[in-house]
Amino acid sequence: MFERLLLAVDGSEGSRRAGEVATELARLSGGEVIVCHVTEAEPEMSRGGLDPGEAPEHGEGVATFYGNALEDVGVRARIVMRVASHSHVASQIVEVAREEDVSVIVMGSRGLSDWSAAIIGSIAHKVLHLADRPVIVAR
Repeated sequence: MFERLLLAVDGSEGSRRAGEVATELARLSGGEVIVCHVTEAEPEMSRGGLDPGEAPEHGEGVATFYGNALEDVGVRARIVMRVASHSHVASQIVEVAREEDVSVIVMGSRGLSDWSAAIIGSIAHKVLHLADRPVIVAR
């Protein structure tokens, strides 16, 4: 049933729990996990756009950590990285899910940006509304 799963991670406690869920689902189904991390980039004020070169470096390390942990327990894993403004993180997760034709998206209920999530809505909430496939939100 779950041939390909998308695990959206950001290094939070919610991501850790989502990783556990994705690992178990992939083990049961023999599926592959696509580990997706969308680095939040601040808009560059002088040019009015995003400068991927300004993105924090920790994103690749977070994705690599989850990819390695999955492979250590015998689950096939690949990493997909994206850069987006905070308001576009959810749409990037959904876009990767479509591009990779995953069966399900697995993510944590709360990420690292709790304060901004309280103001503009959580990433998980946005993914639930944008996704055209099942979403599992781990708590």
